[in-house]
Amino acid sequence: MSSKIKKRFDRLISCVKSNNVERLRHYTRKKKYAKLNFDEKGINKRGETLLHLACRQGKHEIVTFLLENSLGDPTAMDCKGNTALHLALKAIMKIDDRNEYITAYRKMILVNLKEMSASLTQPNLEGKTAKDLLDLADSVYEYHLGGNERKSDFSKEKEEREWQKKLSEELDDEYGGHWGKYEQDFVQEDVNETESYDSWAKRMIHEHKKKISSQKFYISSPPDPKLKPSWTPEDQQQFLRDEKARDEQRKTAKATEKRFTFLSKLSLLIQTEDQIEISNLPFHPTEDVESIGQLILAHIKDLTDPDTKKKALRELQRLWHPDKFSQKFGARLKEEIRESVLKKVTEISQYLNAYNCISTVSNK
Repeated sequence: MSSKIKKRFDRLISCVKSNNVERLRHYTRKKKYAKLNFDEKGINKRGETLLHLACRQGKHEIVTFLLENSLGDPTAMDCKGNTALHLALKAIMKIDDRNEYITAYRKMILVNLKEMSASLTQPNLEGKTAKDLLDLADSVYEYHLGGNERKSDFSKEKEEREWQKKLSEELDDEYGGHWGKYEQDFVQEDVNETESYDSWAKRMIHEHKKKISSQKFYISSPPDPKLKPSWTPEDQQQFLRDEKARDEQRKTAKATEKRFTFLSKLSLLIQTEDQIEISNLPFHPTEDVESIGQLILAHIKDLTDPDTKKKALRELQRLWHPDKFSQKFGARLKEEIRESVLKKVTEISQYLNAYNCISTVSNK
């Protein structure tokens, strides 16, 4: 960067630091400044652009001005891989005062989010995306709002808890009414008999029911902000830890629901003799084979005994062998989906074979 260009950038940097929008507007209207590359990353040792600097220092008026006049690239990254949105969110998360936080979040993030949304999924060198930070910042914002202004995040969590309770009750009723009498058959394994799709699906649903019954998907809401006169840095850190735990619980609940849907569709597929359409399948032919494989192997991961795990894996390999699947369901598959479904089952079989090989090697 030449000394002449550096001097011009120094003036612009001074405008940002002093939050002087009018002065910045005055400079940008001049022809010699119009030739500047406002996405220049060498304006300081942090490798920042002018937009980075304004976001890091929380100068929301400057940020809005730069974005509205296309004087900054939201996807540009500093030396640590941070976009302007990364820095804006980090700056806001350092604010302890409730009212200041709400004001800064609205003026810096909500006003400019549309213009900066292109960088939402860009990870920095730490692997954090702006979306990750936005979720946390939004949770703190919701907490600070309190009362009637809050969004319905926690009401959704309540509905999710009710859904999990209902799911558990339905599984309990279904098992007791139709499959409970076969429980001894599941316990007494016959090494000479390959397990059928029917018995596997029923056994997995029963085990799944017992597992989710023992799990607690209660996602606690944060305390009422009116009960505390101030919001300290310790409060904020604790809130973020709690929010991370709630997010993990939401992911677990979602995975549980997906597992139940897979098993239920497979069980229903076995019980009927109708023609099979896409909507009847427990998986979609275009779905990632690893995602399907993980659903099938879910119960395997809980097994600790190597011999039991090895035996269960071999059973799954036989169960999902393409020839066996074709014999059981091939004739019922609609013509237009038969080829793609059987191809996906072959991929599933190969996935299970590969998993078995890896597991066998790791156990030696």
